[in-house]
Amino acid sequence: MLSDKIQRRFQKIELMKPLSPSQPWCDDFPPSTSSLTRLDSTQNFSRDAAVFRRLEKLLDDAPRIPLDSEERIVILSDLHLGNGGRRDDYKKNAELVQGVLRDYYLPDQYRLILNGDIEDTQNFAFSSILHAWPEFFEILRDFSNNDKLVKIIGNHDEEMFSHSRRYPVPTELHQAVLFLLKGNMPLFAFHGHHASNFMWKCNDLIGYLTKWIAFPLGFHNYTISHSNTKRIIYERRIYEFAKQMGLIALIGHTHRPLFESMPKVDSLKYQIEKLCREYAGVTQHEQTRLAKRIRNLRMQLQEALPRKGNEGSQASIYDSDVVVPCLFNSGCGIGKRGITALEISDGSIALVHWLHQSTDPSAFPDAEFHPLPGTPYIKAVLRKECLQYIFTRIRLLAK
Repeated sequence: MLSDKIQRRFQKIELMKPLSPSQPWCDDFPPSTSSLTRLDSTQNFSRDAAVFRRLEKLLDDAPRIPLDSEERIVILSDLHLGNGGRRDDYKKNAELVQGVLRDYYLPDQYRLILNGDIEDTQNFAFSSILHAWPEFFEILRDFSNNDKLVKIIGNHDEEMFSHSRRYPVPTELHQAVLFLLKGNMPLFAFHGHHASNFMWKCNDLIGYLTKWIAFPLGFHNYTISHSNTKRIIYERRIYEFAKQMGLIALIGHTHRPLFESMPKVDSLKYQIEKLCREYAGVTQHEQTRLAKRIRNLRMQLQEALPRKGNEGSQASIYDSDVVVPCLFNSGCGIGKRGITALEISDGSIALVHWLHQSTDPSAFPDAEFHPLPGTPYIKAVLRKECLQYIFTRIRLLAK
């Protein structure tokens, strides 16, 4: 149990005070005490407090990168590059990842943000990863040569800090990065494993046991991405932190795409409700179009609803409060139907899913499809929203 002095400090949000004059948004987005007051009545108070302190320090130490309104960004995480063998999870989507990076994001001058767990050095020797995927690192070198690469470290590639001199791409390795868009709109990018006290303290031990004992016996180390309970706990902690700080947190780690703090089920419900509200005030022609979209979304919702025994797979990361759109997750690059990513361009943020043309598109009935010319790859835009609108909602709803 924390001392009364520390509890009072945490409840008063002194933990969340502005960290420096370089973070002017803190004055414009005052924190709410409701969520933190809830925390102190639970047995997990001390754990959550420790996570908040860790995230505070992570934010304080993160390098600041200003972005102009014309800059484009793509965020990828959790590629899990291995040795190219049958147990390499990256292998099945390798051509897709490298194809869209080489033929789309690189020529279109996107800044590539690699948000952790890119090389899976917890399961494979770094030398074997370099040997298996030379084309991938060559593409990264092209981004770096154009000053368009930012590399953030996760729990599976934390060992990269000790290999920084051997890394074949000239780039700095970061724990986190704070991007400042025009108007001081803060985007805080970090992998997300920092929300676990055990993983933060014992990741070296976890890596050793995984590489030399568990993985040789055929066990994969995806505890968080396969544990609904754990990923909800960790996402909720990060959500509360971002909410108090009035910023957008961009994470990976759980392999679960999140847009505006919502998993797929909540996102679909939100879209259906929004379209129903629009329906009454538009022309008959528009009503026909909206009715078709609502039917498509309802079909997606029925498919996305968790089956019995798996209710946590689409659980909300917030409780009964109005959702604050402060948490985004890029998903992962090892999905069965392709890869997911976050894009920022023209003042908007989008959740996109890249797939091969042979993949059945019926899983994305309401998506906006963009085939990549000269390739078998298709970009499906799943959600898109104006960043100014998102930050307005953060400012108004987080109070």
